[in-house]
Amino acid sequence: MGVVAWNDTATNNDDGLLISRTDPLCGYINGIDTVIAEYYFFVTRDRIVAMKDYFISDPHFGHRLVSRLRGFDDPYKHDRYLYEQWMDKLPSNERIRLWMLGDLYCGKPPAEEKALRFIAQFRDDLLSRKNTDMWMEALLGNHDQAHPMKRNNLRSLRNFNRVFDSVQTVARYSLNGSLVMLHHFPYSGDYEPEKTMQFRLHDLGQTLIHGHTHSGEQISWSDKGTLQVNVGVEACPGFAPMSSEEVAKVIAEASRQKPKSPQKQ
Repeated sequence: MGVVAWNDTATNNDDGLLISRTDPLCGYINGIDTVIAEYYFFVTRDRIVAMKDYFISDPHFGHRLVSRLRGFDDPYKHDRYLYEQWMDKLPSNERIRLWMLGDLYCGKPPAEEKALRFIAQFRDDLLSRKNTDMWMEALLGNHDQAHPMKRNNLRSLRNFNRVFDSVQTVARYSLNGSLVMLHHFPYSGDYEPEKTMQFRLHDLGQTLIHGHTHSGEQISWSDKGTLQVNVGVEACPGFAPMSSEEVAKVIAEASRQKPKSPQKQ
């Protein structure tokens, strides 16, 4: 077995040095360009701090129908509830990274731009209220106008890039030393998959963290028996982002309950 070297990049700021480590073996998965999500460390003069990751999908800020389905008679009340739940959940005096797994909104570009301003304001408020600096990584969903499935996605993509630290459709993530996939869509088991088949991952047996389904169930199994972990708003306790530790716990529990494969006749 050969030795795998890690690629390190570093960025200076007033407080210290931010080092990102990426896996040089990554780059293409199922023919799709990926941005690698491995480890981020913030190095100060006296310590090395690993950035803590959080995951959420499908907030649909400002969307009237989704707000009603979640029990709110007004999108403003829905959005303020998510705002306060997220503010309460996320830690103080930390540097964290939020993975947004798609569907920030659902609708035309002007409303989406309003949703982008909302999440950008939340990030600023988190810093001012709790002294927590939050990086934001976007994995686009089918209702995001920046997604490549949209005809005129470039304008929206520029807007996303102004708000998020990275914008992509798929990533590979190291969770407790095991690689999992991050993607808006599950491998299988959701509604009308044929409409988005061209933009989905092939199921090659790697655990998938996803959104899209609007189900309250965190765990499902693909048609091929691969574990799928749903981090959509409805599946997250308190409608708030789940930490990497919480996701790892869900995966560990699900792995103990994995259904047996049907026996061949």
